[in-house]
Amino acid sequence: SRFTTVRKELEHIEHYIQIQQKRYEETVTFAIGAEPEAFDCKVTKIVLQPLVENAIRHGIEQKGGSGRIDIRIYRDGDDLVYRVSDDGAGTDEAAIRALLDGSAEERQGLGLQNINDRIKLNYGARYGVELASVPGEGTVVTVRQPFAKG
Repeated sequence: SRFTTVRKELEHIEHYIQIQQKRYEETVTFAIGAEPEAFDCKVTKIVLQPLVENAIRHGIEQKGGSGRIDIRIYRDGDDLVYRVSDDGAGTDEAAIRALLDGSAEERQGLGLQNINDRIKLNYGARYGVELASVPGEGTVVTVRQPFAKG
């Protein structure tokens, strides 16, 4: 199935984070906050892991030194929101928009574009990935899906 629940996504991301904590030791710290009412929501599978991977590779590693990644999952009206933020290198927002709409010259960011495309395919054009970034300060990725128990 291309769908899962928030609970299963959280289990998956917690295992992924355990692996990354062994790899990066004290370099990267993680915080996860999820509203319990969201645990049984039906969501697109394997969304959080690539977002956290991007935060590590393109945020924390690019900045050098240590960094923090925060994951929040919450209800916003009729939407379920994943919010992944890092205090890494950040990037130019125009470059991010080009990645999401597929017009970027470089082939990086295919994972992000894939997530955005899958969310839109599953739920419609009003859902998907939004990014905000400030060079030198970090990036926030927000994913919106319908809040639906499944």
